[in-house]
Amino acid sequence: ATISQEGSFCIPAKALVDSVNKIPNCNLEVKLDDTTLTLKHKTGKFKINGISSSEYPDFPQLDEGSKQINLSAEKLLEGLKAVLFSASSDETKQVLTGVNFKSLADNGISLATTDGHRLSIYSYETEDAIEECTIPAKVLQELTKIVKPYSNFRLTTSDTIAIINSDNVVVAFRTLVGYYPSYWSLIPKQFSRDCCISRKELIETIERVNPMSDAKENIVKLSFIPDEQKLELTTENREVGSAVDTINCEFSGDPITVCLKARYALEALKSLNGEHVQIKINEALTPLIFSQLGSGVSNLRLLMPIQLRN
Repeated sequence: ATISQEGSFCIPAKALVDSVNKIPNCNLEVKLDDTTLTLKHKTGKFKINGISSSEYPDFPQLDEGSKQINLSAEKLLEGLKAVLFSASSDETKQVLTGVNFKSLADNGISLATTDGHRLSIYSYETEDAIEECTIPAKVLQELTKIVKPYSNFRLTTSDTIAIINSDNVVVAFRTLVGYYPSYWSLIPKQFSRDCCISRKELIETIERVNPMSDAKENIVKLSFIPDEQKLELTTENREVGSAVDTINCEFSGDPITVCLKARYALEALKSLNGEHVQIKINEALTPLIFSQLGSGVSNLRLLMPIQLRN
């Protein structure tokens, strides 16, 4: 860019982005006149009203005892893909609208989200330690659009403020204050039933039977049949009809039928990688675990089954 005179100014971000996105690929002439910004392109111009930069809030300052850590951007992006979808959208439970970052006892970092009905955990090995904090999911969702896997990524935290530095981007925000649930205690130590199944086939089958599920409840019934080594999926809408489909699987344990919210199951499965997924459960109303085959507890999705009413 060629700058004839330095200056600063504040304008509505949405108005600027929406305007620039509609301009054809060409050079722009940007001119500031008092409180109006003019964007001139080859066929026309935009005028956007704004305010003086002196009215913009000061950038937050961190306390002297702030903690700083360099994180792997690649691992961070992989972790956010795994957990962001299950953060709560209920603002009355504000701490659950964020992603909880925590150091593990055996040299690692875990990222977790829960909305009270499901839980997602992604953890990886690292010698770096992080002060436990909960970062708003909306902030991290925007960061996934900016940060690249090869980017430098530094997180600095204090009691209530955090700053993220990634290449030429600096983001400051308030961390979510409050007790985050002790999620590791929700995961059963042992399971009496285990299933290995094609992740792609399971996703496709749920999507195939889902249109016949009740629009409000959105329930899919999973029946594990060990004698036939099959998983039967059933949905029913009393006003519309029903659907049944089966998939081959490798199942160990006694027969069991579990009811899940179809959308939750699909989001959990799509957030995992790999050709196969492992399903673990004890009883029909105890937590069900989806995990990437061989990943153990380092990359899992926990869903609470639903009890059907007669």
